[in-house]
Amino acid sequence: MKLLSFFFIMSFFLCLEIKAQEDSLTYQINPLLQRKEVIIYAPYFTEGISQIRWDTNDLETYATQSWGNLLKKESLIFVKEYGAGLLSTISYRGSNAAQTGMSWDGINIQNTMLGMSDLSLVPVFFFDESTWYQNSAASSMATQSSGGHLNLMTNLLFDKGFSYKAQVHIGSFGLQRYQFSSSYSNKLFATNLRAFYHKTKNDYEYTDVNALGNPKPKIKLSHADQESWGALLQNGIRWKKWNLKLQNWYTQSQRNIPPNLLQTTGDNEKQKDIQIRNKMSWDHRGEKISLHFQLGHLFDLINYESNVIQNESILNQFIFQSRYNQQLTNRYQLGLDLDMQYQTVNSDIYNALRLLGSLGIHHKFNWKGWILNASSRFQYFENSILRPSVGINLSKGFQTNEKNRIQISLASSYNYRFPTLNDLYWRPGGNKNLLTEYSFSNDVKFKINSEYHAQWKGETECSLYGQHTENWIQWTAQGSIFTPQNIAEVLNYGLESSYKLSYQTKDQQLFTLKIAYGFTKSIRYKDKDTELNMKQLAYTPLHKAIANLSWTWKKMFFIQLDYQWQGKRFVDDLNTIELSDFHLANFQIRYKLPIKFLDIEAGFEIQNIFNSEYQVIANRPMPGRAFYTTLTFLY
Repeated sequence: MKLLSFFFIMSFFLCLEIKAQEDSLTYQINPLLQRKEVIIYAPYFTEGISQIRWDTNDLETYATQSWGNLLKKESLIFVKEYGAGLLSTISYRGSNAAQTGMSWDGINIQNTMLGMSDLSLVPVFFFDESTWYQNSAASSMATQSSGGHLNLMTNLLFDKGFSYKAQVHIGSFGLQRYQFSSSYSNKLFATNLRAFYHKTKNDYEYTDVNALGNPKPKIKLSHADQESWGALLQNGIRWKKWNLKLQNWYTQSQRNIPPNLLQTTGDNEKQKDIQIRNKMSWDHRGEKISLHFQLGHLFDLINYESNVIQNESILNQFIFQSRYNQQLTNRYQLGLDLDMQYQTVNSDIYNALRLLGSLGIHHKFNWKGWILNASSRFQYFENSILRPSVGINLSKGFQTNEKNRIQISLASSYNYRFPTLNDLYWRPGGNKNLLTEYSFSNDVKFKINSEYHAQWKGETECSLYGQHTENWIQWTAQGSIFTPQNIAEVLNYGLESSYKLSYQTKDQQLFTLKIAYGFTKSIRYKDKDTELNMKQLAYTPLHKAIANLSWTWKKMFFIQLDYQWQGKRFVDDLNTIELSDFHLANFQIRYKLPIKFLDIEAGFEIQNIFNSEYQVIANRPMPGRAFYTTLTFLY
């Protein structure tokens, strides 16, 4: 505890910053705001890896919503939600939540007990951009996320003076959200503070589909109110070619968990979560060499109470990362990284600790427009070295004519995922004999950029993928107790396609249309239980489609209409029970009114326009039509 106390004191009083200068990108902070220069450090070799990037403009659109809302509307990622504001996890291309990861500027922030992150506890408002990487990035980014990885990034702006932002967001089901940010920077120093407060009753109506007779009764959700608040403080210094940054993140939430449709009154369940993340990093960028060091401490407290059980768990992670990149020749770049983690869990159920370490070796070759990235990672786990993970990514761009460019990307990887602490030690049910998962994946992507006219631009993408996993870890019922088992091998395969069309007029109007479709087959085979062979894994939809139409005018008006279709999902391993597919549509409009030094922005949203009744998880109804209004003040 003395070490923890010392770290917290140092975190809050040493407040210093870093901003590496490997890649300098200019992007629009908001479609309704001015353009600003941002320095972004990009130490990973990720060319050829399928990825989705959201910049500050995209995140601003969802600043008052959850990460789950952003991902399900803007990507083909399947978001598993247990209800509005409740546990929310992600699954991609047939993977499960524990096989997908989340990091903050390269620091993994998954819960060490569960091996996953709850999206509902991570505010979009705290971040400036984000990138989703498919599974071949695991060896490149010090992660065991064989199913994909989400990296959240925060940026500091230098030499911008003072700026302030206040936001009020209110709407249906008693929702109130207040957000505030302030920043100051000169040429050497930058500081930024963001804070939020969120409260909602969550008392929406739903149809009790399990009730006897017709018509089915309408019931208001009870015992579902939530309250959360948090802050993110960033401070930084840059001097010549080195940068120093320290970030402090605190969030706390109190959630009542409503009864599901199979319960009459529920067990008076509630959960309190506290998350504290402290991170200090230093970067140096030379002409041919770049260095990066990070120290991090992650603290999680989970207190769960019900009429049946009470459990409090305290989790600590101490993390050290270092990266070294050197341009050895005009065509070859070498990268090395070291990642060390010390994890402890003190719970009413069990106590555990473990030490993890990994070494990554990365190569990047350029030759006549071809880019080849090859990475390998050696992982220390449970007093042994696992089979190394390996990633190979090859990409090439072809200019067919002045208005069309084709890019081909090939990616292959061999990845590992070791059991979580809950998998090993949970009582009752933990299994200390679990084996490490190993998976082999391939991905082929074609991308075509077209310019139909000076004002019309299009972008088409198509991906084919496949993944084979052995020792897949899954919790299954053994009598009355659930326990994790290494089930039979699992095969995932499918395709993804997307198209984006934009039209820019001379009077500063921008029309954008985006559509995407994904097909995912995820089956188990070579199973001892022959009835389970070739069955689709539970909660893995075969189909998903999204569409998005937006219009921006003179950085003052913004209108967006989005749509998503989620296919049927099987609830059980035998594929005998399924949840119906559902369609959702949402609308958003914003208008900015500049008044001298103050900009006022008003927004209005309609979520679930057609009032669709649906469940993502069985017997957990989701909210119907909802209305929200937002007022933003910027100085």
